[in-house]
Amino acid sequence: MKRLKYSLALVLFLHLATVSFGQKINISAGKWRGSLIRKDEITIPFVFDIETKKSGIVMNIINAEDTISVNDFSLIGDSVLITLPFFDAEFMVKVSATKMQGRWTRHLPKGNTSLRFEASIKQTRFDESHKTSLSLNNTWDVKFFDTSFKDSSDAIGKFQSSATKITGTFLTSTGDYRFLEGVFDGEKIRLSTFDGSHAYLVIADFNPQNNMISNGVFYSGLNGKEFWKASFNPKAALPDAEKLTFLKEEFESIQFQLPDLNNKPISLDDAQFKGKVVLLQIMGSWCPNCLDESKLMTSIYQQYHSKGLEIIGLCFEKSEDINIIKKNIINFKNQLNITYPLVIAGNTQKGSVNIALPMLANFVAFPTLIVIDKNGKVRNIHTGYSGPATGIYYTEFKNQFIATLENYLNEK
Repeated sequence: MKRLKYSLALVLFLHLATVSFGQKINISAGKWRGSLIRKDEITIPFVFDIETKKSGIVMNIINAEDTISVNDFSLIGDSVLITLPFFDAEFMVKVSATKMQGRWTRHLPKGNTSLRFEASIKQTRFDESHKTSLSLNNTWDVKFFDTSFKDSSDAIGKFQSSATKITGTFLTSTGDYRFLEGVFDGEKIRLSTFDGSHAYLVIADFNPQNNMISNGVFYSGLNGKEFWKASFNPKAALPDAEKLTFLKEEFESIQFQLPDLNNKPISLDDAQFKGKVVLLQIMGSWCPNCLDESKLMTSIYQQYHSKGLEIIGLCFEKSEDINIIKKNIINFKNQLNITYPLVIAGNTQKGSVNIALPMLANFVAFPTLIVIDKNGKVRNIHTGYSGPATGIYYTEFKNQFIATLENYLNEK
């Protein structure tokens, strides 16, 4: 009798699974507004398009000029699991013709990040009914403050605005805030972004009389909150990114031996790197700025590998589970079509980079890019990354970096 009950239960389970996986996922095509809702009821909005193709559903998360395409949809009971391509994150939602409700979750080693998620079809990110003739097409000196105003940090604000809309980003010494998008009505600035990892809401007041931005609040993730203000400065600058991290005095070169994704040890002493210009990318699959830098490095590798360029990605991961580490790095590698080697270098705890690379001094940011010449000498260390969202800063870095790289490749 017990065996019969077990068999019936198994048949019922298999039947339900078949029904669940056999059902078609129906999500209305069109433009949607998503909202990530924090415990303090602050709502971080973003927009996405739903396309229905022969190959399946595609969700395009749009922030200014950046689009993240998502095509991994699964039906779990009466809910839809939407797995994002990067950052080990997902949505679990219930869907109707015009609404979605559920949660966004990002998996982390010491507890997941999770926010309530809602979405409505045919809605905009912010109210776009107001128009203005004023412009914020400027560069700004930005000061961020913690909520007690005891600690502060400097940044550059780079914005482009039209009659109703505004896009832009913040640049810091360790990287940029990627693509922000929103509205500007002449008095109020509202910007937001969601890239699968970071969820930001930026608000502030603008005073055209003194050309100042004030009363700014920056909300991030579950409970992050900072204040900010800015003043117009077309010559705003950050510390030299090539002077922040450097080799200790007794070193001219870098040595390491670290396993690749197949557990094969990789070292700069390997024959394939001898007599080559080598770029070392200190990075992680969890890092949005590393994602942007890896796109550029992949392009550069394809163009210059045949001319003597090698690249090695040194991955420092948040997880300590080797299976999760490998899964995340392999997914990152496949999504970006990276063909240069990625090695497992350590975790993101303070001091981990110095354990793997003890010759480095003052490591401060992921990503950090190290340029090694044909003789194995370190020629350049660049901290942080100003990606495509930074406009002219990205273009200038890219052009200068490629010109310098070509010089190293042409050296005898």
